[in-house]
Amino acid sequence: MMLTTRPISASRQNMPTMGRQGGAILFVGLILMVALTMLAFTALRTATMQERMAGNVRDRGIAFQAAESALRAAEKYLSVTSAPSSATFNGTACTAKGIYKLNTGVPYFAATNSTFTSGTRWDGSSIDFWNEYPWETTNCSFTGSGDHVTFVASGDVGKAGKPIKLPRYVIEEMPVDGNLLMSYRVTAKGWGSSANTVVILQATYTSQ
Repeated sequence: MMLTTRPISASRQNMPTMGRQGGAILFVGLILMVALTMLAFTALRTATMQERMAGNVRDRGIAFQAAESALRAAEKYLSVTSAPSSATFNGTACTAKGIYKLNTGVPYFAATNSTFTSGTRWDGSSIDFWNEYPWETTNCSFTGSGDHVTFVASGDVGKAGKPIKLPRYVIEEMPVDGNLLMSYRVTAKGWGSSANTVVILQATYTSQ
């Protein structure tokens, strides 16, 4: 009987090489997993940011529509009120609700030559003034269905897709125009679903 032998040195030499190859594959796999995880987090963050931006745009739209409705309410008020009362403001409170009448031919706020404690001057054409004006203080603005503001029912305020507060408006008497017609400046404030989302609009109405 003849005994046949075969060399095994080649197989033994390949074993360490296969181990190194397996380690390299594991390392590459881990790198790919980390990269995929980072991509997933980035995609999630981008989607969240886009959703938040869309929500902000929608909320600002609600505030804008609310402010516009207050402008229309003021126009209605002026058209049906023949002898509106005069409003007064002392910097913190309003002792009478109505229209801020001219003072020696000058718009009410500008005529007083006053400032808030912050130093902001009273000026009905200034956004800084209206940002500090006490809109929600009693008698300082018109609001609600009684003042023709019908954008949202009182019971729906604060609900999803509705403003967090009722829109409001303020009316100032302005000097007569060239045709000697009465003119009024209306400033309206609307809120979105968040109290931090605010739109302030101004319009001028001339009586016919």
